[in-house]
Amino acid sequence: MVELTVEELKKCQAEALKEVHDYCIKNGIKYYMVYGTLLGAVRHKGYIPWDDDIDIAMPRADYERFIKEFNSSNSDAAYVVDISNNSDYYLDFAKVCHKNTVLIEHVYKPTPIGAYIDLFPLDFMPESEEQRAEFSGKLFKLKKKLVNKNYTPPYDKNNPLKIAAHIVVRTLTFASRKKTIKKIDELRKTYINNNTGLVEIAPGAFLKNVNSPSFDSFGEPILIQFEEYMFCAPKDYDFLLKKWYGDYMTPPPEAERVSHHGFKVYWKNS
Repeated sequence: MVELTVEELKKCQAEALKEVHDYCIKNGIKYYMVYGTLLGAVRHKGYIPWDDDIDIAMPRADYERFIKEFNSSNSDAAYVVDISNNSDYYLDFAKVCHKNTVLIEHVYKPTPIGAYIDLFPLDFMPESEEQRAEFSGKLFKLKKKLVNKNYTPPYDKNNPLKIAAHIVVRTLTFASRKKTIKKIDELRKTYINNNTGLVEIAPGAFLKNVNSPSFDSFGEPILIQFEEYMFCAPKDYDFLLKKWYGDYMTPPPEAERVSHHGFKVYWKNS
C-alpha cells in the first residue's frame, strides 16, 4: 500500500471534517473545534504547522445522535466508529474516519480504521470542587486502566512460556476492555440530567484538571476559518484557549514543535 504524505493526511482529515460540518448544519447538531484544532484555526487559520490531527467535541445528546445516525447518511468521504457500532473498537470516544484510507494504531488487536478526526463528548461535571476532584480521579483511573489494556508491553518472543502467558493475559484483557469503556461512558454520564454548567471533554481526565470550563463558553457555535473551509468553534474561544494554553498566540519553543503521533496511514486499495 502507498503511504500518505503529511499533507495528504491533513487534506483527508479536513475533507472528513467538511462532511461532518455539512451533516451537522443540515441536521441541527452542534459541534465545536477544540484543543489544538481550535488553536490552529485561531492562530494559523488552519493546522498548527507541526501538528497532524483534528479534535472536535459535541454536547452529549448531539454526540450520541451523530454516532447513531451519521453512517446512514452515505457520506462519500467519512464514517464514524465507536464501541457501539464496532465491538473491536478500543477507545472510550469516537473517531470520524476517511473512507479511502487505512490506518492501524499501535494497540493490542487494533481495529483497522482510516485517517481520523477525534470526536469527544461534552459531559457535565459536578458543581463543587471537591466532587470534581473525586470524579476526575475515578475517570483518570479508568482511563489509565484502558491504556494499559490497549498497549502491549514488550516480552521475550523466544520464550514459549512467556509467549503463552502473554496470550492468556492479553485475551483476558481484550475481553474486559469493552467493560472498561462502558464504565468510563457510564461515569461520564453521571450528571447528564443535572446541568451544573461545567463540562468535561473526553481526554480531560489525563490533565487532572478539576477547574472545568463553563458550558456557556461553548454556546452557539461560530464559524472560523480552518484551511480552505469555515468550521464551527465555541463562541468564547478566547476564554477556552487561555484556559487550556495560557498565552496561546505565542508559539512554543522550536524544540517543542513536534507531532506526537507515530502511526502510518495508507491509501486503500493502492
